[in-house]
Amino acid sequence: MGSGNFIGHALPASFFFGFGCFFLLLTLKRCRHLDMKRKKNENEIAFSLSFADVYLPEHNHKLLLRSGILLMICTTLGGLVEVGGGIKDGLGFFHQLAHEALYLSVFFTGAVCVLEGNKLLFENAHRYALTLTFLLQYILWNEHALMKIEPADARVHMLQAHINFVAFVMFVYSVYKPKSIFAYVASWAVMTLNGMWMFTAGLTTCCVDIMAHTVGAVLVLEVLLLVSVCTLCTACFLDPPVSHRHTATCTDMEMKYLSIKGEENDLDDIEVTATTIGC
Repeated sequence: MGSGNFIGHALPASFFFGFGCFFLLLTLKRCRHLDMKRKKNENEIAFSLSFADVYLPEHNHKLLLRSGILLMICTTLGGLVEVGGGIKDGLGFFHQLAHEALYLSVFFTGAVCVLEGNKLLFENAHRYALTLTFLLQYILWNEHALMKIEPADARVHMLQAHINFVAFVMFVYSVYKPKSIFAYVASWAVMTLNGMWMFTAGLTTCCVDIMAHTVGAVLVLEVLLLVSVCTLCTACFLDPPVSHRHTATCTDMEMKYLSIKGEENDLDDIEVTATTIGC
């Protein structure tokens, strides 16, 4: 059986899983929205803007602001649970310092989202913050795994560290290539996987006994489940890519004729028109 308690794992797991799923579903909604716009205007425009052109980096300041506030509330709640547990057991305020540091690193990301949402920081700052957060979490989980004695428990926590390192790499790449839809989707997918595996770690403390040689297999099955769901949603809800013969490439000079109609912070309701013939 794993170490710790179910609540200590399930609470942060719900945060990561919830935020990851929210942004994956938001991405699906936005892609669907663009498909509908293309169908509506297919006889009016010579080309269609891609997801990256419209939504990357994130320009919806209301979304960033609200996400940051919610993230700060969630991490504060989690931190108070950890502090309260240590005090209740008579072990002191900093008994779960590693867990408290984990919540604090995510709280930092929430604060950056709030500042960016209020236009006090540069564009895409929240993804820089997420890069740092997942690097710090990798360090915390790696150290946490090294202190485990039971082999299966150690492997569960070591894989948790590896997942956080993969998330760090994906967010680094998304910062380097802010227009990459692959990096954007993959980063939220890995965040979702982080929550799924953390919830699995919580189940090992109370309900499920995973043998050491099957720990990796369980993670592989969870990855396949997540990727399969994302693939099916793409196939079922999104139109196939537009044929190259129906699209054209715009130069920087031609793009000046592009007008984007929509409120500054409401890009989900955007209407795209093109007034150039050469584009």
